[in-house]
Amino acid sequence: MSETPARPSHAAPAAPPAFSIAKPDPAACASKLRIEGTLPAGEWTAVIDAVSSRVRKHNADEGRKHAAAKQRLVIALVVLVAGAIGLAVAGGVALGEGAIVAAFVGLVVGIFVVFAMFKVPGRDHIGEERVKFLAGLLADLGKIAPGARVSLAAQLDSRQAFDTQPLEGSGPGRAVRDREDDWLRGRLAGLRGLQLGWSVTDRNSITLVRKRNPRGKVKNKGKFSVARRFSVRIDADGALFSATPAAPAKAGPATVIEVRTQARGYSVRARHDFKAGAALPNPLQVEESLVLIRENAARHGQDRADYFGEFASTLIHLMKQCEQRLEPRASKKEAA
Repeated sequence: MSETPARPSHAAPAAPPAFSIAKPDPAACASKLRIEGTLPAGEWTAVIDAVSSRVRKHNADEGRKHAAAKQRLVIALVVLVAGAIGLAVAGGVALGEGAIVAAFVGLVVGIFVVFAMFKVPGRDHIGEERVKFLAGLLADLGKIAPGARVSLAAQLDSRQAFDTQPLEGSGPGRAVRDREDDWLRGRLAGLRGLQLGWSVTDRNSITLVRKRNPRGKVKNKGKFSVARRFSVRIDADGALFSATPAAPAKAGPATVIEVRTQARGYSVRARHDFKAGAALPNPLQVEESLVLIRENAARHGQDRADYFGEFASTLIHLMKQCEQRLEPRASKKEAA
């Protein structure tokens, strides 16, 4: 029975990270499913659209391959069953029961052979939740500060987010597989006297359980979860801003905000935790279960924050909560 790894600590970023100041190439970002660079908030649309198009095309191609493989399997099974029935009928008339038994045995063996020859491969599916999250975040930032420059470092390929290895052995057991992914970091510059930084970290878990009841029947269960942490930091120039009193009642139990005094001003730091997840439809096929969950959510026109973490609007709200802890100082002219 596997042990559950200790939960890694989620520390707020010590300082705004160093980002590339280069202008990102949409085609390169789409190819790598990774974004690194700096652009004005309103000019990220072309990059996000290129990545989104690539993800959707890839998933559509994988869906067609998967459907074609299933179709080949069904056709092969239909041909096999039809042939076995025809052989049993014709042989039964000419040779009696022996031919029927031979046809049945041939059918059973043929089914195993067909499944081996026409095995339906799993889908190399890329979840769209990260691309949608980033698109929503940039759209909101473009409305709030359209002229500000946004630096990003984002890993948008969700295929490595979960450890999807099956449960080992055939007897009762339990495995919890965790994978932590600091997949998004960002910085917004261009606001007078302020520097804003943020990060999104997911701790993705797969839990698989196999039990045997007193009658000897084996039952498999599984679930996945995403523990997401938003971290925000605003550094403010003390000559232009002062700190305001705390308002803990507005934050809520999942949100922590603190103000630190620095040599040249103030640093407001916040974090917000959220956990989402669901049962796996087929614990024996973890990857395919995640694909089915994503497809079901998309089919109903939902991004399903209760599956893969909260929306970008929650991160924007956290930024605003940090901003509320700062107050512009009156200029000397206004003070006079």
